[in-house]
Amino acid sequence: MQDRFQNFLSKLGFSDEDIYAGLVGNDFSYKVGKGIDVNYCYTPTSDDVFKQHQILWNKNRDVVFIAVGEQKSHLINAKEKPDQEKPLKNSIRIDSFDYGINTLGFEDVDSLLISKLQIDSSYFFDFVNKNQRKGNTKTVDKDLLLNLLTLKSDLIDDNNSHIVHLLILRCLFIKYLEDRGIFDENYLLDKLESGNAEQLADAFDQVAKINGDVFKYDDHFQVSDIKRHYLNKIALFFKSDYRSGQQYLFPYRFDQIPIQLISHVYETFLKTSTKKGDGVYYTPAFLVDFILERSFATALERDINASLLDPAVGSGAFLVQAFKMIENSHKGNLTFEGKKKILENQLFGIDVDRNALQITAFSLYLALLDTEDTSFIKTEIERANPILPSLIGKTLIHANTIIDQDIFTEKAFSCIVSNPPWGSVPKSSDDEKAIETYQKEREAIENKQGAYPEYTDVADYERSQAIMARVSRWGDETTIYSMVVKNSIFLNDKALNFRKYILDQYDISEFYELSHYNKILFKKTPLGVVNGQKMKLGASEPCAVLTFQNKTSKDNILNYISPKLTDFASNFEVIHFTSSDDFKLNQSEFLKHDSLWKVLVNADYEAHDLIVNKLQKQKELRVEARVGFQPQKEMLRLGAPQIMPIIEPSDFVQFNLINKHLGAFNWNQKIRRRPSLKVFQGDKIIFPVGPTKADNFLLRGIFLREDVLFKHNTLSVRLQKGDSYLTHYLPYLGIFNSQLVGFIIYQLSVQWGKGKTWVNLRNEDIENLPFKEITDQAILSNMTQLVETIQLKKSNEELCEKEIDQLNEMVFDLYGLVDYEKEIIREFYNIKVDRAGAKESKVRVDDIKAYFAVFRDAYSLILSADHTVNASFHISNNMGTVICFSITAKSKEEALSHDPELNILHLVKQRQLTKTESQKVLFEEKVKIYDKESSKFYIVKSNQFKDWTVRQAMKDAKEEIEAVIKYLPAK
Repeated sequence: MQDRFQNFLSKLGFSDEDIYAGLVGNDFSYKVGKGIDVNYCYTPTSDDVFKQHQILWNKNRDVVFIAVGEQKSHLINAKEKPDQEKPLKNSIRIDSFDYGINTLGFEDVDSLLISKLQIDSSYFFDFVNKNQRKGNTKTVDKDLLLNLLTLKSDLIDDNNSHIVHLLILRCLFIKYLEDRGIFDENYLLDKLESGNAEQLADAFDQVAKINGDVFKYDDHFQVSDIKRHYLNKIALFFKSDYRSGQQYLFPYRFDQIPIQLISHVYETFLKTSTKKGDGVYYTPAFLVDFILERSFATALERDINASLLDPAVGSGAFLVQAFKMIENSHKGNLTFEGKKKILENQLFGIDVDRNALQITAFSLYLALLDTEDTSFIKTEIERANPILPSLIGKTLIHANTIIDQDIFTEKAFSCIVSNPPWGSVPKSSDDEKAIETYQKEREAIENKQGAYPEYTDVADYERSQAIMARVSRWGDETTIYSMVVKNSIFLNDKALNFRKYILDQYDISEFYELSHYNKILFKKTPLGVVNGQKMKLGASEPCAVLTFQNKTSKDNILNYISPKLTDFASNFEVIHFTSSDDFKLNQSEFLKHDSLWKVLVNADYEAHDLIVNKLQKQKELRVEARVGFQPQKEMLRLGAPQIMPIIEPSDFVQFNLINKHLGAFNWNQKIRRRPSLKVFQGDKIIFPVGPTKADNFLLRGIFLREDVLFKHNTLSVRLQKGDSYLTHYLPYLGIFNSQLVGFIIYQLSVQWGKGKTWVNLRNEDIENLPFKEITDQAILSNMTQLVETIQLKKSNEELCEKEIDQLNEMVFDLYGLVDYEKEIIREFYNIKVDRAGAKESKVRVDDIKAYFAVFRDAYSLILSADHTVNASFHISNNMGTVICFSITAKSKEEALSHDPELNILHLVKQRQLTKTESQKVLFEEKVKIYDKESSKFYIVKSNQFKDWTVRQAMKDAKEEIEAVIKYLPAK
């Protein structure tokens, strides 16, 4: 069979070298990048398909796999839970192909989706992105967590949570050893089904013989605590698909599930109350890899004995993966004793929760045993040889990182990584011990001039800020730090002093602003229902990852990267960005301009320069912004009713009121937040505080002269010149509703476009808008007339795009924008509005034509009058676009042509893909290639429209002109 399978692979284009490197038995793995694999599995029967799918689903690594049969092959979603009865059901099978290992005479194999050519050209990945089922896929971690939570809900009452948790943790450890072959098959199940607590206790004693801290805090555990119905329920869990009730189909293979995942799931299970339906989250495995590759990998290159500390260790995910990295760096030359020394000397953790330390120890023991020979472990258990080292109290410390002073006082670690607790220290809790801890943490952060000077600039008792400030005590000038924190630390005004502290204290090498990745990182998503309670997985906050060292230089370059989520990134769990998302700036720039943290999330340095150095400097009018009143459910009447009209955001569109019959409200009653009635009187512009998708990244303002109430979901704006309010508002309404103002407020807002699930524009956001006085009477008159025309047309439900475009141009000219500056704002709306969405965001032929026309005009400035530029291009449907320029005589000028044979695109993209997994990053950087012999040059970028706009053509032409001038011979 293997010869036929090899022949099948050869016909698909794989070389003998590829096959030799990737073929193991009936499985072939083709490494596109270091870790992005495409797996082919010989599965002659449907049962074989199920078994292979079950293994890959448990491994939770591959997105898809190819099940190769006798006459057909199937592309299957490896992340979806396998179904034994219907292993090829539609929800799992993505596509099928009439080509198997016995197929004869199949034509044009190279064009087949599963051929090497289609994978190397990335068409395969594009197909997967488009056709894989979207939605709440039942990955193994979600499924295991749901089953565990259901078991917990069935077992737990007010007094037995401790014993239930201990029983399940111990049983999971035994099941892992059983799946590894250390205990006989059904060893655990036989003990559970015996109904005899003594037999289960005996199994626990067997595990305890190899010592360690697996049962470190189980001192109060007694056999009498194990009730018979506990055994029955836990037995059912380990022999069936517990929630579905499918008997004799235990879906999990603990020898295949990644160790970090087991510990993540258990930590989440331990902390989640099924009665409350808590939202829970943990650091995704790919983010753990990503962070360690940016920090610990570098430390290991310097010193194979490098040490790592996680000061908020949780379930130990960073330590487990770091253990594997150290193990791999020894290239298979480690004995078991050598591996133990790694745990005892190189990996350290701190946590306030002693249960977390037990899970970390559990995880590290699994990692230690993972690659050891089964017979060795069995023999050591039989000899009662304590082979697992004790870690808790030595390398794993039960302490509070924020409060405790005497932790690892004599150590400087090579690397410190963490995902510290997010949010402010709580003020209250149902747990008395927790209240005491919270009080101590708040006191420590308040004690800024005393024992904790590092907390001087920590805002709002924010824990992750406190830990970021504190970690420097465990490092020296060579220590590499990498942390994942909520992105609001680098956006909120209250954290301004903390940002300055961080910039003064550390040299930041990389800052990944990942608010666009919240969908696949920490965003709350439905997990399932447990006994009537809806469970959610995730958090509400977007995040950022920064890598830094203690301050050593004055001119540190900070690499700020703001990747946008693509289908490829979502499906294959990598950070995917292009050159237009990548900015390298002197760190001192962020001290000068704190607004850079906000603007670079969605724009670039040129946009920031336009806003800060040109637009904001034209602010001439004072803007007064006031929010409306906040009602409450039950409002006590204060006297005779005072009925006033009230307006809601749904009552108006931009420029116009659409509901002529406003509601009524009794103002004379008790209201939670009650502003002065003056807020609602006189001339004003009002608009909703929460922009919606329908607003197309513009403010939705209307002018009101009447006295009308509005709630806290609406803001009013008045403009002042000196001590006087303006009375002629219509031209300023035009400015307010313009693309220029929408662009400014979007970039400078703390929330809008920063990964939040909801947005509220703040008073100060609006009050900082640069309104300038219109002193030219002709401009004042023309803008007033234009706004009135727009209002009239909207009232008559007529189209007014032409007038709105004219208004935007008038505003641009009012602020003195040159063509390139206008294009910065136009590009923003082109990308965010005109070309929003996965399909529209891809570059098209017309886009390349527009790009080339602008590039040719700009580049011709350095050519003689009798020369010009011709070009050909190719857009890949999968990844990348290339344009090839050639300088030629004016008489030979041609229109832009399409050349599908521009194979240089495939070479560049393949090289970028092969770098992906080593860093968990796909960087589609702009590549420029020069061919001196043919006088041609190539520009290769992504196939995203954002990289081929008119403005990008201007930038690229400018770069090429500067390159030519730079290499001109000196006179």
